Amino acid sequence: MLCGCDDKVMNNIHPLYKEITDGASDATSPTQRENTVRVVLYADRAAWDDYVARAGGSLPQSWPWGAFKRQQGWRTLRLVAPRDRELCAAMQVLARRVPGVGAFLYAAERPMLSAVDWASGAAALGPLLATVRRDGQGAGALAPRVDPLIPVAHAREALAVQGLRRGPAKVQPTVPSALNLFPAEDALLTGCDRGARRLLRDARRNGVTVRPGTPADIAPFAHWIAETGHRKGFGVRDKAYPRGLDVTFRAYKSGDFFVAERADVPIVALLAAPFGARYCARSAEGRRVSAQYLIQWTATMHAKRLGCRLYDFLSMTATDDPADPWAGLSFFKTRLGACRAEASGAWDDVYRPLAYQGMAWAQRTRRAWRARAHQATGDTQAAGAHAR
Repeated sequence: MLCGCDDKVMNNIHPLYKEITDGASDATSPTQRENTVRVVLYADRAAWDDYVARAGGSLPQSWPWGAFKRQQGWRTLRLVAPRDRELCAAMQVLARRVPGVGAFLYAAERPMLSAVDWASGAAALGPLLATVRRDGQGAGALAPRVDPLIPVAHAREALAVQGLRRGPAKVQPTVPSALNLFPAEDALLTGCDRGARRLLRDARRNGVTVRPGTPADIAPFAHWIAETGHRKGFGVRDKAYPRGLDVTFRAYKSGDFFVAERADVPIVALLAAPFGARYCARSAEGRRVSAQYLIQWTATMHAKRLGCRLYDFLSMTATDDPADPWAGLSFFKTRLGACRAEASGAWDDVYRPLAYQGMAWAQRTRRAWRARAHQATGDTQAAGAHAR
C-alpha cells in the first residue's frame, strides 16, 4: 500500500544532501518534471517507520534495524522516491567494506513498492537502483543485493529489466510465512490444528508461564541460539549480537523480549519487533514441556493487541517433504496457522563480474564445508550414542 506524503514528510528530507534526479535537468518541461521520480536521503525516524509499516515493510527496513547494524560496523542509507508530493518507493541500504572484496551493499527484504507498482512496471525502481549504483561504484562495490519479499512474478521481471541477476545463494527465505491477525482471538485459536491446541494446554498444565524478558535473560538466550545453530548446521552469531539487538529495541521502544519459564527457570526466549518476529530459541526442557508453542502464541496475541495485521513466522520449507532438515520447524509454524507465500529471492546488481564470480565460488565452498562439518558432527554424535 502506498501512503500519502504530506508537507511534514516532505520537510523530513535531509537538508545536507542534494536532490538526486534520474535523467532530469532544469531544461525539462513542467510535465516531464512532474513525472520524474526523484531520490533523496531521508532523516526522520518516526515518519520513516510509519511509511515502512503502512507500505508493508519488514524489520530489516525499519529505522531501529539500521541503527543496530550501524553498531555492527555498517553504514546506513535510507532512500525515498517522492513523486508529486507522494512517496512512491523507499529502500534502506546497508553498506560495509569487506577486506579483499570492496564494499558490500545490501537492501534486505525490499525495496518497498506496492504490489500494484511492481505489476505496472515499478517506475521508481530504476531511480532507486541508479542512486545505489552511484554510491556503490564509487565505493568499489562488487554487487549490491536486494531481495524483495514480494510474492508476485512481476518483481522478478522488473529486477531483470533493470539488469539484475539472481543471487548465487538464498540470502533470505524464498518461502516466507505469516499469520493473518484480522480474525478474533478465538477464531485464530480455532485455526491452529488440534495438536497445537493440545500442546498449548499441556504447556500451561506443566506450569509454563510467559513474562517480559530482562537483560539478564540474554545470556541463556544467546546460548540456546548457538546450540540450535550447531545442531541444525546454520551460521551462529556471537553472544553480543542478541544483546545488542535487545538494547537497540529497548532504546527505540520498538521490540519485545519474551521469556517462558517453569519453576522460575527460563526455558524458552523470543525476541520480536513490530515489523516481524526474528529470533526464538529454546532449551531441551522447553521442548519437553511444549513451551515454544505457548511463547509463540503469546507473542502472536500481543502483536494482534498492538494492531499488527500479520504475524511474521519467517521462512518455511517449500514443501512438506519430511526429509527436509527444516521440516520440523515448518510443521511447527503451520500448526499455529502460518501460511506459505513466495518471494522473489536475492538479486544482485553486478559491477565487477570477475570478482563477483570469485565471491560466488567462495560462498559455495564455505557452504559445502559447513555442510560437511555439520554432517561429520552428526555422525560422531550418532556413533557415540550407539556406543553407549
